[in-house]
Amino acid sequence: MEQTTAMSKQDSQKPLHYSSLLTYWECPRKWHYQQQVWQPYQLSDPMLRGLLTDRGVAAAWQGRDIRSAIAEEVSIHLATVDSARLTDGATRKDAIRSLGREAITMTQRYMAGLGKDLTPVLVATSVSKESVAGPIVGTPDCVAMHKKKRVLVELKTGHDPNPRMYSMTGQADFYAYILGDINLIYYDLISPTSIMRYQRPPRLDRGEYLFHTLERLVLRARASERFNDLSFSANFPRYGWWCARCPFLEPCQARDDGADEEEVLLTTMWRDDGTDTNARQLPLGEGL
Repeated sequence: MEQTTAMSKQDSQKPLHYSSLLTYWECPRKWHYQQQVWQPYQLSDPMLRGLLTDRGVAAAWQGRDIRSAIAEEVSIHLATVDSARLTDGATRKDAIRSLGREAITMTQRYMAGLGKDLTPVLVATSVSKESVAGPIVGTPDCVAMHKKKRVLVELKTGHDPNPRMYSMTGQADFYAYILGDINLIYYDLISPTSIMRYQRPPRLDRGEYLFHTLERLVLRARASERFNDLSFSANFPRYGWWCARCPFLEPCQARDDGADEEEVLLTTMWRDDGTDTNARQLPLGEGL
């Protein structure tokens, strides 16, 4: 017990990131792969289009040039393709540039419509709230004033956006609980074919529940020696409908099938530095 208390005190000032905590809660094996710094060498087209659009809208809200912001992100992904030495690299790079052009169009349409009346207060800015386990940090897309109300804006992209699916996660309610002064939550859904807004009051009880659930997760993990072994987490996947969207699906299946997981990782993924293939081992307390 004394050791657990000491660990908590030592780690109490380290920020605990919402996305990492939620990943561990959802699937310890996925968190295991992410903490080894394995990253997909390329995002799916919908994910990359959404990321580029996020960059464009954030730039617009910050008074920066939309095209330049998206071009900067595109260049990062083009360089990633070069590092991965893909056999279809030229084709993939053309596709990335095309997605960049789509993102510019989507951003411009949004800023000419739903986005034009928002007065940003915080844009892609980390916010935090103290917990027993340390400060828990999250990064909402935008906090803005709209019609004399303080609103939390969550950008969502996709061909067939379903606002209820986004609402069910509780992420926006978590942010609203941390911020404490949100009147409305806006889910602004931006797709290549349409732009729409789904709005509702924040559900602070849900946000508080999620906050304390993540807090307990950290305390429980730090109190158990077995969780300090990163490889332990890999033994506990949590299967569900989200598996189909997981970038680590192939190595996960290979591990369960007794195949060469490392080989699958090498052929389907790449390291963030593009060269080092030695897994980086991190205790759970550090990774979270």
